[in-house]
Amino acid sequence: MKMKKSLPAIIILTALLFSAVGCGSSGQSASTTAYPADEEMMYEEAVEAPMSSSGIYDTGASYEAKAEYEEDVEEVETEVEAPEEVAEETESLTKGRKLIYTSNLSVETEDVDALDQAIQQRVNELGGYIESSDVSGSRGDTYSNRRSSYVIRIPAKKLNQFIEEVSGQTNVLSQSMSTEDITLRYVDMQSHVTALKAEQKRMLELLDKAETVEEIITIESHLTDIRYELEHYQSQLKIFDNQVDYSTVYLNVKEVKQYTDTTVPETDLERMTKGFRNSCKDLAKGVKNFCINFVIALPFLALYAVIVAVIVLVIRAIAKKTSKKSEKKRAAYFEAQRQAEAQMQQMRAQVSQANVQAQAPHDDAKSVAPQEENKK
Repeated sequence: MKMKKSLPAIIILTALLFSAVGCGSSGQSASTTAYPADEEMMYEEAVEAPMSSSGIYDTGASYEAKAEYEEDVEEVETEVEAPEEVAEETESLTKGRKLIYTSNLSVETEDVDALDQAIQQRVNELGGYIESSDVSGSRGDTYSNRRSSYVIRIPAKKLNQFIEEVSGQTNVLSQSMSTEDITLRYVDMQSHVTALKAEQKRMLELLDKAETVEEIITIESHLTDIRYELEHYQSQLKIFDNQVDYSTVYLNVKEVKQYTDTTVPETDLERMTKGFRNSCKDLAKGVKNFCINFVIALPFLALYAVIVAVIVLVIRAIAKKTSKKSEKKRAAYFEAQRQAEAQMQQMRAQVSQANVQAQAPHDDAKSVAPQEENKK
């Protein structure tokens, strides 16, 4: 009877002990992964005490892993080998590591649409996928401001092949590559997953032995915390696996009429010669485009010519009629003015004749009066 009473206390004490161990391991992982001071120290912490199959840290395995790591580093620093041997050695060193590759590529092309189709087809053939893409801008006869940008996920083993193929089809303006080593963080998370799974197994065993409701509630609460933390680490491991398996390529494409010269800087004479040639080419293109557009627009020009001719004929007819009317009015006006002047002249003649006739008797009277005076 006494043994039965002490059993719940032993179960609860064991559960709390495992909880403290799990919290301690979580705190230690946060401190080691958040602010790494030195890569070798992080590697030592990650492999210092790997979990054994029984859930107990195996110190012998940690020393062996550390010795192998130091031996690999020493071989890389001291040995000088041929390029092929160095490549093989590098591949063997990075084979077990978790590396995330990211590439930034800025290129020029003469046809954005054709390159877009080629990229989509090649990405599918290599087993990758396009995470996002954007094509914008317009194209003219003498200019183009079309651009495109991509976020492409390519299998890490085929990254260099994809970059070489894109570089061969375009004019590369800039290219960069970055590598992030997440081996230590990955190993640390794996160790946490192993520890949490072992702790979950023990809690399930204690749950089967629990006799009171209080014990069951306590253990189930602790199991919920373990499962939540276990899912968090497992989802993060899946994200890391995706980033390691599929490298990221940020590709920016610009459509141009002529590629930018990325070789040796040009002299003044070369710049003048190149500029003169470009001007001649642009002039030839302009004349060619004008002739092509002129021929294309001939039907419309013929229609416009007919319309203009009809309008001109109508205007001329209206102007001719108007001019005839105005000439008639002018002739009538001048005829009326001439008749009025003739009448005025006639009236003036009559008036002058009447004055002459009126003045003649007066002159006769004046001439008779002196004669009579003389007679006297």
